[in-house]
Amino acid sequence: MDCPKCGEKNSENAKFCKQCGELLNDNEDSPKTDNKNKIIIAALIAVIAILAVGILFGGGLFKSEVPLQSMDFEVFTMDVPVGADFKEFTSIPAFGNIGGLVYLQNNGSYSSEVSVLGVSKMGGSVPDEMKFDREEGNITIFKDDTGLYLTNLNKDDFSFSLMGRDPDTMVKMLNTIDITDSKALSSDDSKTQETSSTKTTQAQAPAPKTTSMSILGGSFSTGSELEDKTYASIYVGANHAGESVQLQIWYSRDGSTLNHGNMVPVTVDSSGYLDVSSADSYSKFPDFAEINLYDGSGSKLLDTRSVSLSPTSGTQNF
Repeated sequence: MDCPKCGEKNSENAKFCKQCGELLNDNEDSPKTDNKNKIIIAALIAVIAILAVGILFGGGLFKSEVPLQSMDFEVFTMDVPVGADFKEFTSIPAFGNIGGLVYLQNNGSYSSEVSVLGVSKMGGSVPDEMKFDREEGNITIFKDDTGLYLTNLNKDDFSFSLMGRDPDTMVKMLNTIDITDSKALSSDDSKTQETSSTKTTQAQAPAPKTTSMSILGGSFSTGSELEDKTYASIYVGANHAGESVQLQIWYSRDGSTLNHGNMVPVTVDSSGYLDVSSADSYSKFPDFAEINLYDGSGSKLLDTRSVSLSPTSGTQNF
């Protein structure tokens, strides 16, 4: 092989010129090196892409959608999360099959994303802690300080509401509502006449002491001094306004009980809250509260809720 620089003859396998030291056979190695570099760069790009997608999903920029399927509620249909199980936990009958006010709780899948379904002929009020967030079409969205959402749609003189922590899914659900039995949802004269005797009986009968009731949320608050009492505000729903129950709250700190857990008779106020204060102040701020909700007689446990607290003064929502 002749050296391209000085012309000296070299062996075919020589890598450098024996006369001037010029690099020989460079053209044969370059394509291999270039191909190897291209492969390495492509692999790095693929790794970076995979890491980027993982960061986006992990950081919540991409959220997996809740799968939906149609469910028949007898007088209307609506898409609900796959595996959801909505069971009625309170109602005030007034208008045919669906009643004047019905609340159903999701006891199945995605119960955090979509917790409660409400249908009201009376257009129930929004809890005070729920503040207007935004509107999407004809759906109004409210939100509280804990990240709980309330979405509401008015359709054919009825109010459909969903409560949970995934407003996007709840908006999709409300947009799929299809009323299949308009007569059952109607409040015309004929329907009123059909139910007039029932309504008269209901009006004459005393209001039930307690219907099925659940602890839907609330707050605890204490003053800045240890001698201040601890106050609890428990939300059970405005549909229970006027009902009498008994409330028992155990407070503790570091696993040690701070009070005697007395059962306190209390009446649900017009906004759907039970407001009670501790009998005494405590030597320490509580870091845990266990709420037991009983019927008016105190013999039937309706619901229970455990709440972890920061052992400081101020108001803490749950």
